Amino acid sequence: MAKPVVPDDALIKWCGEDPESRSLFAVRISGLSEPTEDSPSLVNSLFRLAPDKPAFIAALADRCMSSGSSEREVAHMQIGLRILNALPVDKEHDVREAMRRVIDSVTQRIDWWQRIMEDTGRERAETFE
Repeated sequence: MAKPVVPDDALIKWCGEDPESRSLFAVRISGLSEPTEDSPSLVNSLFRLAPDKPAFIAALADRCMSSGSSEREVAHMQIGLRILNALPVDKEHDVREAMRRVIDSVTQRIDWWQRIMEDTGRERAETFE
């Protein structure tokens, strides 16, 4: 996997200077690495800065659910689901509700893809039809 052009620390610092106008853009361009035991993911750090957490969650979900058509999309969505589940969701109802809706949507999309792959017995080719 290619290294990001902008280092994580620089993106976090830049976003922290004006989180209201930069956090949604930052989540749309940031790497989607999973958190480790030693440190939170970049997305986790950006989430903490975001003033509109439901909008941030929705933007992250959009990144996780592309319109591709291969088995790789399932793996990408599963990583996105793990990143979403690792976010520090507070007790605010709107944030918890946004997270629940997004997780349900991503989970349903994964289930749909898995059913399609089981029905066809193969991965769909990446070609124009």
